[in-house]
Amino acid sequence: LAYKHTDPPTLRTMYTAHFPDAAAKVDWERWLNAPGLPAEKPQFDGSRVTEAKALAERIIAGGAPAPADVEGWTTSAHIVLLEVLEAHAANQPLPEAQLEALGTAYAYNTTKNAEIRM
Repeated sequence: LAYKHTDPPTLRTMYTAHFPDAAAKVDWERWLNAPGLPAEKPQFDGSRVTEAKALAERIIAGGAPAPADVEGWTTSAHIVLLEVLEAHAANQPLPEAQLEALGTAYAYNTTKNAEIRM
């Protein structure tokens, strides 16, 4: 199914063929036809989002960015940081010098990552 669409019956057939033990535990009728989210929805670790928002608040308060702030971050974490800064900028833009420091410290000025450059 890579790079193709599918429908629920095909998904169920393929999942059952590849993961028979797990498929036997799925309430397919509820998952495919009942309204709302499944009760078994995964619990996500939001610690990186919390960390990115806290860093944004520190920068907004005038804190100096350092490369170690974002060491090991995923693109998604950088996007959270930039979205919080962008929302703040709608009311009170950051000083140009702080933006330059941010771009340099976090390599935003030189990244080739299209999601961050947007």
